[in-house]
Amino acid sequence: MALGVISLVACSHAWDDFDPRLGVASTGGATSASSSSQGSGASGSTTSGGLGGSGNAGGVGNGGKGAGGAAGSGAQGGCGATGYSDEVTADAPVAYWRLGEAVGSLVASDELGASDGQALGGVTFGSPGVLACDADTSATLDGTSGRIDIGDKFDFAGSVHYSVEAWVYPTVLDTSYRRIFSKETHDAMMLRQGYTAYMRGPGTNVFGFERWVDNTIAAQIHSDVPLPLATWSHVVSVFDGTDTLLYVNGAPYMGMQVANGVPIVEHGGAFVWGATSEASSYFAGRLDELAIYDKALSGARIAAHFAAAKGR
Repeated sequence: MALGVISLVACSHAWDDFDPRLGVASTGGATSASSSSQGSGASGSTTSGGLGGSGNAGGVGNGGKGAGGAAGSGAQGGCGATGYSDEVTADAPVAYWRLGEAVGSLVASDELGASDGQALGGVTFGSPGVLACDADTSATLDGTSGRIDIGDKFDFAGSVHYSVEAWVYPTVLDTSYRRIFSKETHDAMMLRQGYTAYMRGPGTNVFGFERWVDNTIAAQIHSDVPLPLATWSHVVSVFDGTDTLLYVNGAPYMGMQVANGVPIVEHGGAFVWGATSEASSYFAGRLDELAIYDKALSGARIAAHFAAAKGR
């Protein structure tokens, strides 16, 4: 259900703690979690462990990422081809970053070869990825400077349909509006333009996707239900020409809709994973399997993507 447009006053300061909905700075303590530990299972034993645990023949890996012997069983322990990347490419993304680069790389390669990104600040490749039976790894962003800058692309100006997909594993959720992705900037008149998706810790307006034009929210969906800490979540942000939509783990994420369908404008800010276009509000944690589409993915296709990764 659409509500009226809300006008907001632009802030000229850095966006490290910028509240995208209220236009105010926020402060407070952080909730953090270290990366999941690895578990190993001896023959015939049962173990529980995080991504990267190994299960030997006859072992049962509960939550592990079976690296040797027969496949384990459990919520995340099943092995075998997931077909996840096949599901993504079947929907013809305009860019797809699997983030499987070698440790020390300064480039995040687009599988389609057209939109490679620069790994800037605290980005580390080679972390365990979301797909258990896929050797492809993920990238860790440090929450203070790490980001992946794609350059001035993907404006999706006007009322163009588009979707942005990511697997996210946050390790810090606090009062800062940490960006999952951003294509937003202040223009020469200090008016906010573009779109973004963000998350933060428990409270109100803790997870959302929004579009801005001339410092006014053109469309937004936001929720008071935070994403889980230190857990992989599949997040898809969709604009269908009228509504902003969010899907988490293959299902619609219920939230408050604000001011739908207003066209946004093209601007010169970069599309950035893990920060604002102006390098602030940094995501802390791991990102994996990032994709952008020049269309609104259907709920059925989003569910199919998530289902293909169930063996993670």
